[in-house]
Amino acid sequence: MVIYLVRHTTPDVEKGVCYGQSDLGLTKMFPSEAMAVKQRLLDLGCSELAVFISSPLQRCYRLACSLSDQTIQTDARLMEMNFGAWELQKWDDIDEDTLRQWSDDFVQRPCPRGESYQIFYDRVAAFLEELKRGDKKEVVLVTHGGVIRCVLAYLGKTTLETSFEVTVDYGAVFREEL
Repeated sequence: MVIYLVRHTTPDVEKGVCYGQSDLGLTKMFPSEAMAVKQRLLDLGCSELAVFISSPLQRCYRLACSLSDQTIQTDARLMEMNFGAWELQKWDDIDEDTLRQWSDDFVQRPCPRGESYQIFYDRVAAFLEELKRGDKKEVVLVTHGGVIRCVLAYLGKTTLETSFEVTVDYGAVFREEL
C-alpha cells in the first residue's frame, strides 16, 4: 500500500506556542499553501482514487477537504501528541526544570496531564496496523508533524529518540510504502 503523509499547513498561532491537540485555525496563506500541497501530491504520483483519512482537528480536516472531492474519513488516532497542561502555553513560559526532566526522557515521560511519546507512538502504530489489514491501495493521511515522525519510526526510517531530527515542514508531503 502506498501512503502519502501530509502535514497540515501553517496554523494560526503565535510562534513558540505548544499547541499539540488544540484545535487551531489556519493562516490567510491557506489557499496558496493548500494548492502547493495538492501539486506535491500530484508530483509524487497520487491518484484521484486515493482514500483520504484525516486527523479530526480542523487544521488537517480543512486541508483534506481542499485536496479531495471525496468524503474525508477522520480518525482521532491521527491527532497530534497531547501536551496536556502545556497546551497553548509558550514553550519559554513552561517551568524550565519540568521541561528539562521531560526532554531528558520524552519517549517514556508524559507531559503533565498529557501523553508520553511512547503512548503517542502506540496509538499511531495501532492505526497503521489496522490500516494494513484493510484492502486500500493508496491512502493520503492528512495529519501532524508528530504523527508523521511516528509513522517514519514505525517504518524503520528513524527511531523515536531521533525522530525529531526529521524535518517535517508545514505542508510537507512524504510518499512511503506500508
